[in-house]
Amino acid sequence: MRPHCDFEYPALIDGEPGAYGVVFPDLPGCVAMGATPDEALRNAAEALRDWIDSMEAHAQSVSFPSYPHSIATPPGSPSRSSPHPSHPPSLHPPPQPPSRRR
Repeated sequence: MRPHCDFEYPALIDGEPGAYGVVFPDLPGCVAMGATPDEALRNAAEALRDWIDSMEAHAQSVSFPSYPHSIATPPGSPSRSSPHPSHPPSLHPPPQPPSRRR
């Protein structure tokens, strides 16, 4: 079993009806597209698996994932994470800004 398979990699999804994209901020170049959010996420799980396989095939290291709440996202944008390349990403609520006390 590959050690990175136990990690969850945060993913960001954005788009509009008919064109959605998913990126993995911790994995440069690992992206996926789809006509619907669900299709984009299914494609993202495959892209994640293929990206990791390619890195390993070329003896490149795979970075550890960031904590989902540490990824900067536009207000209202959900982040997602994939626990394993063969599982689809799961929804995490958008990060909330820290509260200010007066």
